[in-house]
Amino acid sequence: MSLMEFEVQREIAKYYKNIKDCKELSKEAICYSIVKNERHLDIIDKKLHLIEKAWMEMEYIKYNQDYYRNFANNFEESHLLQESGYVIFDLDEYEVNTLNGEGMRNWIYECELCNFKEKLLEEKKRLTDNIVESQVSSGLAIAILASS
Repeated sequence: MSLMEFEVQREIAKYYKNIKDCKELSKEAICYSIVKNERHLDIIDKKLHLIEKAWMEMEYIKYNQDYYRNFANNFEESHLLQESGYVIFDLDEYEVNTLNGEGMRNWIYECELCNFKEKLLEEKKRLTDNIVESQVSSGLAIAILASS
């Protein structure tokens, strides 16, 4: 495994652990500053790129399906395993909490990455809409000032 793959694993594990950042970003990101919104848009684009890298490394669980099924049952994650169709992103030595917080696992389910991506895309659309609205308002203000 290349160094870059370890970096993707580390960053995805870090992102998963700090998923609250995504919600905090939603609260803070949309403001009236075009520059700040564009910076937040850049952060979202970097996170989306990271998820795309992880997506390319996902794997179907061919072996030890019983282990994953038992694990999912024990930690109330059966729905994630089923929804993901036994496709995961392996984190190797990095670990994340299970949904119920009672255990640790070294993989991310495919559906979790999909949910992260959907939330980021929604946030990106809101930010883009806000930037366009701010730019149009600024343009109108300049046109009104110029005509005065």
